[in-house]
Amino acid sequence: MKIAAYFFCGLLLMSFLACQKEVVTLSTQTEDNFYIRNGGSDMPVWVYGNGASKVLVIMLHGGPGGNGLGHHNLRANRELEEKYAMVYWDQRHQGNAHGHLSNEEVTIGLMVEDLHLLVRTLKKRYGEENSIFLMGASWGGELGTAFLATKAYQNDINGWINIAGALDTKREVAGIRDMVNSIGQNELDAGNNTAFWTEFRDYANSLDTAKLSLKQYLKINRYSHQVESNLLQVTAPDNSSIDRDIVSPHNPVNALLMNAQLSNLPFMERDFFQMSQVSALEKITLPSLIIWGQYDFVVPTIMGHLTYERMSSSDKELKIYEASSHSPQYNEPDRFVMDVSQFIETHK
Repeated sequence: MKIAAYFFCGLLLMSFLACQKEVVTLSTQTEDNFYIRNGGSDMPVWVYGNGASKVLVIMLHGGPGGNGLGHHNLRANRELEEKYAMVYWDQRHQGNAHGHLSNEEVTIGLMVEDLHLLVRTLKKRYGEENSIFLMGASWGGELGTAFLATKAYQNDINGWINIAGALDTKREVAGIRDMVNSIGQNELDAGNNTAFWTEFRDYANSLDTAKLSLKQYLKINRYSHQVESNLLQVTAPDNSSIDRDIVSPHNPVNALLMNAQLSNLPFMERDFFQMSQVSALEKITLPSLIIWGQYDFVVPTIMGHLTYERMSSSDKELKIYEASSHSPQYNEPDRFVMDVSQFIETHK
């Protein structure tokens, strides 16, 4: 019986070892998909692009409530995929992530741990020799900042690309009000879109940032997102597409349901609205590229200067795009691809 038991255990061990995946070889046209599981959440990851470059760029989507694959359809990202492997990840309780999560299982702290798991999974799956860059947009910039300021996590990262990353909602609203009273007033004096700018200005000036509520923040955020279509200085977004969304694995119904649930969780008040990441900036020592739109009313340009000034990195650069609002990768994709590529080539 004892011999039989040893034989059976040996077979199980051999079977287990045989099932262990070897390092996946990436090609110039990589298309890979897998899930990471952590803290009650199953989160999808898609990898597209030139994996033979040995460079992986993790896209941290915005929101909260966005999704990774939305960036896969942008012209700027399509061009970056020709050079590098772009990693699109849906954060917990967002996009196509799954899980019946409690309030305690949707926190920025757990999202930081999710991202650490993703980084280690990429290294194990594709090889430790690959260079990894983080690219965070808007809310993704806030998550990236929290991640890089945690433990020694930035030791696994070659560089940080911050695209109009959020930091502190109350400071952002104060910056929005200043921009409305300067740029917005100039538009009113010129007679441009007067109904919009009057309404925006009056609402911004009615707010007391010391007593700001989440509801008030979300309302001024909606006004801020409308600036792009009401300001001639902003270049129209480049929406050229190869219709990848037609065959995309993204499930918009699931994403809408996740977003609706997320908006009612304590996470939005506690982790997103009340929490500030300004003090975390001084812990970041990585090479960093900071990209902001001059006419960004969502996360005002003053926050880009604050990000640059407070970071401890000795290798950092702030680029202000003169014809962009909150999404420079939409408004000025050619410049965006050039700047990001140069940064990656320098630090890979």
